[in-house]
Amino acid sequence: MPETGIGLFCDVGGGYFLPRLKLGPHFGMFLALTGYRLKGRELLYAGVATHMVEASKFQALEEKLLRSKAEEVRDVLEESSKTFDTHGCEIVEMRPYIDRCFSQSSVENIIKELDKMTTDSSVPANAKKWATTSLGFLHKVSPTSLKVVFEQLRRGAKLNSLEEDLKMEFDISQNYMKPTSDFFEGVRALLVDKDKNPRWKPATLNEVTPQIVESYFTPAKNPWHPF
Repeated sequence: MPETGIGLFCDVGGGYFLPRLKLGPHFGMFLALTGYRLKGRELLYAGVATHMVEASKFQALEEKLLRSKAEEVRDVLEESSKTFDTHGCEIVEMRPYIDRCFSQSSVENIIKELDKMTTDSSVPANAKKWATTSLGFLHKVSPTSLKVVFEQLRRGAKLNSLEEDLKMEFDISQNYMKPTSDFFEGVRALLVDKDKNPRWKPATLNEVTPQIVESYFTPAKNPWHPF
């Protein structure tokens, strides 16, 4: 979910499922803010995927599934699934550092902790590289979106149902349609002009006040509000 890179937020239930990933809310916060793309074994490790099948076996699996009854699907997948090995899986190795950095009480503190890692002599080289990459992304994306997404996941973690989260996200989405929203600039820079040089307003995290963040969570005033 690279939405912070286009000045948006983690919609379609992100506020509900990201804080509830089996690896914990800090892992969900890491994915939400950085837009890190889980691959292969990482999807299994995070609990987003349930099975992994080798490409050479995929056609045979597809044909077998088409011949299977609903109650047989899980067994068919288990038979075809590749054994999960975490060796060499970057996210597994970075897990302690993800928890260390993305458990902080604000976006600013997350960035400070990542920055500390880059100069900490006790941190291994691969973890320093991960911290540097994460910092590079956070410094490029919309400061407003970072703070809105941070608050979205904190609120979403306390909600009782996906339905409640989707109501919250509907309001956020409507507030992102304001002419002053970074969303329009993010889409322009990435998809329209493709200069990849968005001009965010506000341009820094310090300028994104609590009042600005709260404005994205105010109930949408829309005549076709479905809720």
